[in-house]
Amino acid sequence: QPVRVTLSPEAKAAFIEWHREHSEHSADSVGEVTASMSKIEELPARLALLFHCISHAADSFSLNLGPELPLHHMEAGIEVARWFRHEAERTYQVLEYNDADFIQSVCVDKAAARVLKILRDAGTPLQREDIYKKLPKGKVTPRTTLAALADLVARGDCSRDCRAGEYFFLQNLPINQKNNTIERDTPTAATYTAGDFN
Repeated sequence: QPVRVTLSPEAKAAFIEWHREHSEHSADSVGEVTASMSKIEELPARLALLFHCISHAADSFSLNLGPELPLHHMEAGIEVARWFRHEAERTYQVLEYNDADFIQSVCVDKAAARVLKILRDAGTPLQREDIYKKLPKGKVTPRTTLAALADLVARGDCSRDCRAGEYFFLQNLPINQKNNTIERDTPTAATYTAGDFN
């Protein structure tokens, strides 16, 4: 008969922390690596259940499986999942992405397009922290956001103003000095450079 196995409070907390760690780790992944990371996300829970069943079979002749999965089985599942993650990244880098700079450039290009769209829609200069808050959660890291902003400034697509804090706005757009907003009737560079990545 099927047996319902639940996570102990400690095992559940460890699994939630793994989710947070894995989301941050894989935020900048692209292509086939992204697909691989999404499969690895739930792997610790499956492995933990496997370890739980094996441990029960090895330690007892009873057919009654323990109803609660303990912390040490979840921790073992997480460690194995981390190894799978490392091997997946290493293998894809060897097979497909030999140039690490190429991977980073793809991430920065995507982030730059998102940033341009945010600046266009906002219609007002924004600080770096405000831009980051408007980006999709778990998809763009602060480091990539900073690289994207630096790239946009270097290309001339947006400007950086540090007179009253660090503000970014679209290049060559007149600023209304009264309310610090971009004049809406002026076409923006983001009209043709910012793709819709929502």
